[in-house]
Amino acid sequence: MSTAAEATISSGNIPSSALLIELEGAALPARAVLFETAQKYFKKQGVALTEAHFARCAGPVSQLAAQLTALLAPDSESGDLADVLNRALADRFASRAELAAGLAKILKVAEQRGVSIAILTGLPEVIAQAIFSAADFDGRGIQTFVFSEDEKGFPRADAWLKVAKQLGKNPRFCIAFGSSHTACKSALSAGMRTIAVPDAYTGHHDFSGSDLVVDSWDDVSATELLDTLLPPLR
Repeated sequence: MSTAAEATISSGNIPSSALLIELEGAALPARAVLFETAQKYFKKQGVALTEAHFARCAGPVSQLAAQLTALLAPDSESGDLADVLNRALADRFASRAELAAGLAKILKVAEQRGVSIAILTGLPEVIAQAIFSAADFDGRGIQTFVFSEDEKGFPRADAWLKVAKQLGKNPRFCIAFGSSHTACKSALSAGMRTIAVPDAYTGHHDFSGSDLVVDSWDDVSATELLDTLLPPLR
């Protein structure tokens, strides 16, 4: 622990904390929408997309589309699929973006404790802002950050660190929620504690190093989780 951090805690001050959440996956079931949409897209081309195929691909929509196209229709342009996938996300979440019930409980407790909350996304700006509005993040004081959809391996460590810096938080007092190996590993590299929220397509990922892997939100107590991972708040 640094001298400054020791002085802060010993003086009785509460270290500044934050929850940083990956929008597509950890906050919203985006991959389910993407899989169903891509499956219909390839079916029209006479190609069967399976969950096993889909689970082999990852990254922002543009990268996901490129990987799926290379895997199943190498003679096609991935841009068409990317457009279809982005439209599907907009249609599904731009009018109604409800967070997972368990995550919503954690955010409620965090808000009551004065913990800062931020949402990160690699979706295109227009779609991201529509979803932010539908979820009323601004009205709840939740800060939002949009990164380039073409950024390789989003979210990278520098994305997590940029958000922490913008919030004025020490990464060591931040908890990152990610739904994939890439998201959680990059948050760990940024010096943050991590909560892994795998879905049907990332359950096989390696989440070693994460403080918690959420198999079911029903098994998670918001109060106990924050008491454990942010002890200075008690």
